[in-house]
Amino acid sequence: MNISITPEQQKWLETQISCGNFASVEDAVQLAVNNLMAYSGDDFAWVKPLLAEAEVSLAKNGGSAASLVIAEWQSQFEKQS
Repeated sequence: MNISITPEQQKWLETQISCGNFASVEDAVQLAVNNLMAYSGDDFAWVKPLLAEAEVSLAKNGGSAASLVIAEWQSQFEKQS
């Protein structure tokens, strides 16, 4: 299989390999594909407790801009459920 990546992606991969974050391009691609496979079909149920925790924190500490973001996330989550 041959794949094409942008020059920016290639430079990033080369940097990651030279820093020791990946042994090879193949290792990096395998990790990326494994992560995509893991999230494929994810219903994002794991997000609900995090949203609840954020809401409690905001109620204690304020944060109207963050409240809007959380409300939007909840709305998007409910659309997917």
